[in-house]
Parts: sequence; structure tokens; C-alpha cells
Amino acid sequence: MTVYPRDVLQLQEKVRSVTDRPIRYVLNTHQHPDHAGGNATLLAANAQILMHKNARANMAERKMPGLPPITCADELAVVLDGKEVIAHHFGRGHTNGDSVIYFPSEKVLHAGDLARHSAIPVRAAASKSGTRPSRKLCNSTTSIRSSRDMVP
Repeated sequence: MTVYPRDVLQLQEKVRSVTDRPIRYVLNTHQHPDHAGGNATLLAANAQILMHKNARANMAERKMPGLPPITCADELAVVLDGKEVIAHHFGRGHTNGDSVIYFPSEKVLHAGDLARHSAIPVRAAASKSGTRPSRKLCNSTTSIRSSRDMVP
């Protein structure tokens, strides 16, 4: 997840408060500007950015800056600094390109806007990209049940 472009500096400062290492990887939960708006700045700082292929296509269609060079379809697992990180796309939810990011060793699930206001899934009411949550999304509770913490 990134943030609006105006908030990237603050995000980088928060990261620097816990480590002197730069932000190397960003996993966007979807394409809305409050989640992917800082991509261009982070790409320029050599971060690798990943998001679902539909979310990237949505960004390209809207001519948004900071198109991620890495996309995934239904699932992608990567090992970053010795820890597995899994991106899942369960189908339509808030948008047609939502991903949940699961950190198994920490039992933490980052669900983006799929988990806000205590509602799963949250969808964009009038959005062409989020018209109806998929059955797969509504039934996808394995990662959620095995998570200790959920980060919206």
C-alpha cells in the first residue's frame, strides 16, 4: 500500500523511524489514489511495486502515474528478507483488482479497503470495477480465520 502523493514523504519518515533501510517493496491492495498514489515517487526511489493485473489495467486506463512493473493474477507468493508474503485476489470486491496481502509468519492480513467499517467485502457502489463482490471473495475466509491481526 502506498498513499496519496502528498503523503509519501511522511510514509518514508515513519519507515525511517523503525529502520534505516529504504522501502524496497510495495504491494498495492488496489489502484485508488489513496493506496497507489505514491507509486511514482517510490518507483523513482527504486522500490519494486506489485499489484493485481486488473488494478494495473485500471491505472493505465485512467492514465495514472506509477504503473507497477509487477502484476499477479489469483495468487503470488514471494519471500522477502526470509519471510513469505502472499498476495491473493479473490475476485471483485471494492474494485475488480483487489488483493489481500497475507504475512503468514506474523499472522497479519492487510485487506485494504475490503476491510473497513467492519464490513467484508466493501465495494464501490457505483463503480464499474466493483459492481458486485465475487462469490469467491465472500467465501474466502481461510486467510482471514488464520490471521491474528487485520490491517485495513
